[in-house]
Amino acid sequence: MDMAVQNHRSLERALDITELISANKKGLGLSEICTKLNLPKSSVFSLVHTLTVRNYLNIDKYTGKYRLGLKIFEVGSKFLENLDFYDEAKKIIQKMSNKCSETVHLAVLDKMDVVYIYKVDSTQAIRMSSSIGMHMPAHATAIGKALLSRYTDKEIFNLYKDYPMVKITSNTITDINELTKQIKEIRKNGYAYEKEESTEKIECVAAPIHDANGKIFTAVSIAVPVFRVDDKKIEELIKLVKQGAEEIEKLACKGYIGNIGG
Repeated sequence: MDMAVQNHRSLERALDITELISANKKGLGLSEICTKLNLPKSSVFSLVHTLTVRNYLNIDKYTGKYRLGLKIFEVGSKFLENLDFYDEAKKIIQKMSNKCSETVHLAVLDKMDVVYIYKVDSTQAIRMSSSIGMHMPAHATAIGKALLSRYTDKEIFNLYKDYPMVKITSNTITDINELTKQIKEIRKNGYAYEKEESTEKIECVAAPIHDANGKIFTAVSIAVPVFRVDDKKIEELIKLVKQGAEEIEKLACKGYIGNIGG
C-alpha cells in the first residue's frame, strides 16, 4: 500500500522563517516576517519563540529584530567537519603555525562577535590564551576587523548603531569613525593589524578569506606576544597570513566549498 508523503507545514514554515532571516543581515521584526511570508502573526510568533529558545534565532532586545543564532553555526560546523575544505584548511593553518611558531586562528562572525572555529597553539610557553568556540568583540580584534571588511561603511555604521563598542583594554578603539577608517585600509591592503586592543601584551595580524563568489566568509589570524615582535617580524607575519588566506581561498575556488559563507 502506497503512502502519500506530505511535507510538515509547521516545519516548512520554521525553515522558511530561518531562510528568510538568513538573507537579511539586519534581521527582521515579527511583522516583517509575517508580511514577507504572508503568515498569521500567531503562527509566526510561536515558531520564532521556539527557534529563539533553542538558539537557532536571536532577538535584539533594542530593535525587536530576529537574527540567526549560534545554534545555526554549531550545526553548520558539524557539516564543515565533514567537508574536504575544512580538513584542507586545517592543514594550511597548521603549516602557518609551524612556520612562525605562533598561535593561528580561523574565525567567523556571530553578530558583532568573532567566534574561533579552529586554532593551532604556539609551541612556545608564553602565548595567547584562547579556545575554539570563544567569542571576542569584532571591533577589538584584527580577525574581527578583517571579517567586518565584508560590509560597506554605511552597513558598519548601521550595525554598530545599537551595539556599544566596549573598551576591553586601554588600546581598544571605541570610535566608529576610527573603525571604518581602519577597515578601509584593510580592504585596500588585504590584511588587518591590532596591538593590545583585545588582549594585553598580544599583537595580531589577520586576513579575510573569500569564497568562490568573492564574499568574505571567514578569516585567519596570527597572534604573538609583544616582546617577540619587531618591525621585521610583523612584516613576515603579514606576508604569512596573506599567503595562508590565499591558499584557503584557492580551496573555495577549486570547489571544496559551496555557498557556505554566512
